[in-house]
Amino acid sequence: MADLRLLDSIGKGTELTPELTVKLIEAGVKQMDIAKWWGISKQRVSQLKQLATRGKALTPREQVQEHFPYPGLPGRYHNSLYKRLRDHGEFVATGGEGMTADKLQRLRSFYLKLRASRTVIVFDPSIPAKKGISTAGGWDLVPRTPEDKDSLIRWNKHTKRTPEGQMIYRFPPELPELLGESDMSGGSDSPTSD
Repeated sequence: MADLRLLDSIGKGTELTPELTVKLIEAGVKQMDIAKWWGISKQRVSQLKQLATRGKALTPREQVQEHFPYPGLPGRYHNSLYKRLRDHGEFVATGGEGMTADKLQRLRSFYLKLRASRTVIVFDPSIPAKKGISTAGGWDLVPRTPEDKDSLIRWNKHTKRTPEGQMIYRFPPELPELLGESDMSGGSDSPTSD
């Protein structure tokens, strides 16, 4: 309880900096409580904590990019699934702030399609081209298994796996509230179209 009183004493208008994040955690405030108080994801709190210990200021997209599961893929593999995963990382880092309505709509459609079809994204350079998925090959949507849990991707030998990446590249827990459906306008309903 003392940790929540500490949050009350700080005030809602205070900016959450990497340094403040570390001070709160050291004082016994749980990362989950910090996230709820500031209305951000637990992943973002973790990133702020890491920034304070590293002393390196990165943009939210750069922070998430450090844990992107497919670094260094040749441009021919940068299809719409790849782009939605990049957008998802940005969404996790920013809560959607600063993202265009079109980008958020595509991301929303992407989440809904994966949930409705009970599929997960897989990358393997040996996967042949597939109409509607990837003209260059490498990508596919495959049936979700219990091992996939709430992951957006199938982790395999072609992915860079970090604990942070495994936290980032999963379905957001509160999709409709996070995306602010009343703010959504325009955009394509197809999560794999650009």
